[in-house]
Amino acid sequence: NLPRSLAEVFRVLAPGGRAVIMLYNANSFRRRVALPLYELKRLIKTGRSGGRVERERGRYDSNVTGAGAPHVDFVSKRDVRRLFSGYAELRIDVRNFDFYEFLKGRIHIPRRWFLSNVAHVLGLDLYIVARKSDR
Repeated sequence: NLPRSLAEVFRVLAPGGRAVIMLYNANSFRRRVALPLYELKRLIKTGRSGGRVERERGRYDSNVTGAGAPHVDFVSKRDVRRLFSGYAELRIDVRNFDFYEFLKGRIHIPRRWFLSNVAHVLGLDLYIVARKSDR
């Protein structure tokens, strides 16, 4: 329960204290472009759909056997502003990116190419720094 967890962080945080939290970006390139294209390719190749949510969770969090996490939350900047509305200050930075390969690995685009530009808009993660009021 993400809202309840964040409310507990706020509750135990000392006045003037800072919370530093990372949440998955609901509007990342991976979620909005790459995964839908991957699913389309899978559907064309196998003729099957379904299981997308489980595969998506596995691309973000998985155990040593590769099984996806039972639950993964994705939030937008708007969601973050709502969830952290009780804080005196809030900063949200969009960061992180995947590498991409095309044509069966013949074309490889390293993630570092994206980190200083596209990642600031369509990155995987939202890095949040929130400061509680001094009172």
